[in-house]
Amino acid sequence: MNEYDVIVVGGGINGATSVANLSYQNLKVALIEQNDYASMTSQASSNMIWGGIKYLQSAEFTLVRALCESRNRLLKSYPDRVREIAYFTSFYKGNPYSSKLIYAGAWFYWLMGGCQTFKPRYVKAKQVRHEAPLLKQEGLNGAVSYADAYLPDNDARFVYQFIRDSQKRGAECYNYTRVEKTLYKNGFWEVDLLDLRTQQKRQIRARALVNACGPQLKSLSEDVPVSNQVAFSKGVHLIVPKIGPSDRVLTFFSKDGRLFFVLPMGNRSCIGTTDTRVASHECEVSQGDRQFILDNINSYLNEYKDLSLKDIIAERCGVRTLIVEGDDQGEDWIKLTRKHKIELDKDRKSLTIVGGKITDCLNVGEEVGEAICDLLKTQYRKGVWYGESTDKDDFLEAAKKLNLPSYFDGLSLLADHLWRRYGKEALKILDLLKDDPNLMNEVHPGSGYIKAEFVYMGKEEQVHELEDVLRRRTTLAMEYKLDEMDLDMMRELLGLEKLQ
Repeated sequence: MNEYDVIVVGGGINGATSVANLSYQNLKVALIEQNDYASMTSQASSNMIWGGIKYLQSAEFTLVRALCESRNRLLKSYPDRVREIAYFTSFYKGNPYSSKLIYAGAWFYWLMGGCQTFKPRYVKAKQVRHEAPLLKQEGLNGAVSYADAYLPDNDARFVYQFIRDSQKRGAECYNYTRVEKTLYKNGFWEVDLLDLRTQQKRQIRARALVNACGPQLKSLSEDVPVSNQVAFSKGVHLIVPKIGPSDRVLTFFSKDGRLFFVLPMGNRSCIGTTDTRVASHECEVSQGDRQFILDNINSYLNEYKDLSLKDIIAERCGVRTLIVEGDDQGEDWIKLTRKHKIELDKDRKSLTIVGGKITDCLNVGEEVGEAICDLLKTQYRKGVWYGESTDKDDFLEAAKKLNLPSYFDGLSLLADHLWRRYGKEALKILDLLKDDPNLMNEVHPGSGYIKAEFVYMGKEEQVHELEDVLRRRTTLAMEYKLDEMDLDMMRELLGLEKLQ
């Protein structure tokens, strides 16, 4: 029986940051994920790293301040993986707030964020015609431009990089492995596992257990009770052909009064989101979701940009866990808190993470690390357990010698693309290119992804299914329809034929 200090169950953003910090604490850690890493909620976010300006509507000032601080820390720690971006909010007749009120709110938001981004500016209706000609002019009252941040690559990729960092520090991480049973016995958590690929069973045990199961947090075990009452919100996004430039996010008010976004995603645009209460973590995109999003975006675009069902390239659908404070009467659904909480059982040394956002991920990792060290009577090691490598210039110099082709992924040229996605590991991709220059060819024309990346991911990134790469390690399944791509060639590069 393998023995650990801590077992973390759940490979989304909460589990990933938890194992990253716990491995930094020199604890022996195992991470268990029943599907692929970030295969549920953490692959279906808006890719926004933001201070939550919309939470000013419900006067959650403390939350906004905390999220702004978290955003700023991520911008500083991940200069390539997290980018500042302009949010361009247009206002029309009938919107719930005036443009001047939102302009004042944007300044308040900027001040709450420590003035770390560019200053908000007010754009008169006449000027909007020049800055955003694709927007309808009828009923336009003006616009406000302010700054926040986003993930230029996908959210699932960002999650996986925490897992890679923890593995380098000795953590053992297993995807496609299901927890069959947990039992607290004689001071240890005994956990029965099933490898879903081989059907092999085994048991491991640890002194502490972390429940990072997201929307499934109450189904882990009766021995790990959850006291907080939770509700679930389904969020849907549609991926469509590019709408406007990629250096900003277009923001509107939807027909139900909530903020509505058009976000860049590589060579495409991601539009949404919905916010629909659902009964469980299981969900799917409905025809009503699609029509809601299309109706909203089309109400703001010029006629030549009108979108229909045939324009949908891909869909994103995930469930967020929200904490219900007090009696849940079903009203004020949109105002339910987006905060997270940590539940502790000191007697059995278990911890449950309730709620959480990607923006707040470093705080979650630190709170878990501090709590587990306290439970295990271990000194908490303060320090920087996150962030990008500082060796970018050395990598770019090495890449320059290879005369890389000028492929563009919708954000950057190939050398920057490789560094942003792999960090120092990108040196291994350069080695592959030295051995076989043919691996410089793109896996799909215009995508910016090269064959050497697929060879590397197949060897190094615990890829078991093609979807792991197309949907989570890259954005290819979001940007292109599957029947457009050479899937057999991709499987061969990944070595999946041998695995299957």
